[in-house]
This record gives sequence, structure tokens and C-alpha cells, in this order.
Amino acid sequence: MESQRRRIELVTICSVDIADGGADEPVLVREVRRQLAALTILQQQSITMVYYDNLTHKERAERLGIPLPTFKTRLRDGLSQLRALQSQSERERACV
Repeated sequence: MESQRRRIELVTICSVDIADGGADEPVLVREVRRQLAALTILQQQSITMVYYDNLTHKERAERLGIPLPTFKTRLRDGLSQLRALQSQSERERACV
């Protein structure tokens, strides 16, 4: 029951944070949202918690009911993937 509640919170957090902002949204913001959407749900969750919650990593891990090293690994892997996606995007723009 607790894990199901956490999954519902996760889906809510990620869908709000990476939802399309429409035509008025700056291109860079749309690109970051698209790149975030390419990550796993667990990576999205870790990254959005870091940037939107005012909690320590330990508090975030406790809130998710996972060990601190697991949270840090998800965060590291997600940020690494975002960097790779950003580099790819920059290379594609340079070729156009």
C-alpha cells in the first residue's frame, strides 16, 4: 500500500514537472522537458526531487523508502544521461 502511494506521488511529480508548457514556453525549457522525459521514471523522480524539494539527500531517500546510496546512484545516473542528451542535442544543432 505504501509503495503504491509513493508510485502515485512519483507519477504526479513527474507529470507536473515535465508536462509540455505550450508554444509560449522557451525552446530551451521544452528541450529540457523532452530530455527529462527520456529518463527512467526513477531518474526523473530523483532529479525533480533535488531541484524542487527543499530536503537533504538523506531526507529524500527516507521519503522514498530507499537506501541513501540508491537515491544517489539514481541521481548520478539521471544527471549523466541528461548531460549525454544535452551533448547530443548540441551536436545536432551545430549540424543544422
